[in-house]
Amino acid sequence: MLASPTEVPGGSGDAAAAHAWLTRNLTVLSGVSFLQDTASELLYPILPVFITVILGAPAAVFGTIEGLAEEGRLHPIQEAFLEHGGLQCGFCTPGMVMSALEFAKVKPGASEQEVRESLEGNLCRCTGYHNIVKAIMAGSKAMAAAK
Repeated sequence: MLASPTEVPGGSGDAAAAHAWLTRNLTVLSGVSFLQDTASELLYPILPVFITVILGAPAAVFGTIEGLAEEGRLHPIQEAFLEHGGLQCGFCTPGMVMSALEFAKVKPGASEQEVRESLEGNLCRCTGYHNIVKAIMAGSKAMAAAK
């Protein structure tokens, strides 16, 4: 389950209601969003192209980087990105953080090589990925310690 999940109304068949809700709510969010199929728990990035796919989902929950912080405290992954210099211009930050969060849940204690491989497909224009990898490893450890 993603942080601050939001039920998508109409996920069980009312495509018009779901489309209206997604259009209203996703346009105000600046981060990368993910759809989680509640039956399979698979995550899918939400891009305009996928809106049609989302509308066909029987039940869906999505989360964004804006929903990670709780009660004014950053999520351990966000803290690690700040602490380890895993962000600079902000272009890749939402996607990197959300991908890192899911990766850390699925593969806690991953090796540096596994973390690097998990970043394939995420584009960073400034950091060279070294600090991002350090941040993901530290954030994953912090998440495991908090359990």
